[in-house]
Amino acid sequence: MKETLKRLYQKYESFILYALYGIPTTVINFGGYAFLMDVCGLDAAVSSFIAWIAAMLASFSLYRRYVFKRPPAPIGQKFQELVKFAGVRAGTGLFETGFVWLFVSYWGLHAYLFKILASGLSVLINYMVSKFCIFRHEKQVAES
Repeated sequence: MKETLKRLYQKYESFILYALYGIPTTVINFGGYAFLMDVCGLDAAVSSFIAWIAAMLASFSLYRRYVFKRPPAPIGQKFQELVKFAGVRAGTGLFETGFVWLFVSYWGLHAYLFKILASGLSVLINYMVSKFCIFRHEKQVAES
């Protein structure tokens, strides 16, 4: 049993770590969203956008170092990774904001339910692109 769990962990390590290190990112995203919407009285879509920016910056640092285990690199390389990461996150962030605007601000549906649905779809897209395009290791590059 222990060996089976170890093999499963090794096989899905990056996904497991992505999920675990996604917890602080999610807290920043949802906490910021709730604070800005409920305490500050901002529109749901505006709150979602601002919370997304804060969460994206935190997630880049966590995922680069702890999930995809990128080695130390020159500032130029890190900047290129950040630009790619932010670009993908901008795409999914716009998707998420538009999704929230359509279902919550425009149609008046449940704010938190549709925020969760939009975020779930964004997470799946972000993981796949981060793993296979942004933070891939040289071994992955040689194989493709």
